[in-house]
Amino acid sequence: MKKAFANILITVIAFSFCSCKRKVDMGKYNLIFVYNPSTKIDFKSKIVKVKFYRLNYQDTLKLSETEKAKIINSFFENKLYDLKRGEFYADKVDISIPNDFTVEIFEYGKLQSKITIDATCSNKNHLPFGEKYHAVAFRDDVLPILKKDKELIKALDTLEKYTSWLWRSHMTNFK
Repeated sequence: MKKAFANILITVIAFSFCSCKRKVDMGKYNLIFVYNPSTKIDFKSKIVKVKFYRLNYQDTLKLSETEKAKIINSFFENKLYDLKRGEFYADKVDISIPNDFTVEIFEYGKLQSKITIDATCSNKNHLPFGEKYHAVAFRDDVLPILKKDKELIKALDTLEKYTSWLWRSHMTNFK
């Protein structure tokens, strides 16, 4: 009888811990996504800014409530709020054009941590735990949402056209 009661008690306690959800309070956090060295996205205001040489471009992303919820849920599920320092994650060191994705996490307006994840970094060969795994999982959740936003696509196209024009105009000066 005592053994059956103990088993029931353990089961009830286990289910009560599993079913409790962490209250999602995104109010004290803000995320800045650094898409490339020239492009920053403020999650709270949804403003995308592109600054490169004399180009100062700004637009507002049109993220749906579902997309915002996915980003917020991924932030909490991957426990990025616990990180209190800067980290760089890569599977291999490569000397090339930077192709990193950086997340700057602000808590009450102060920079709490800065996580940079190399584009080559993947979770397919890693165990499903640890800071690196969670940071890469967050990036993998966020990037597809951002990449399909029309305003971000327009901002990146503007940057590409500007750099092409800048390159062509400077190269003609050397002839």
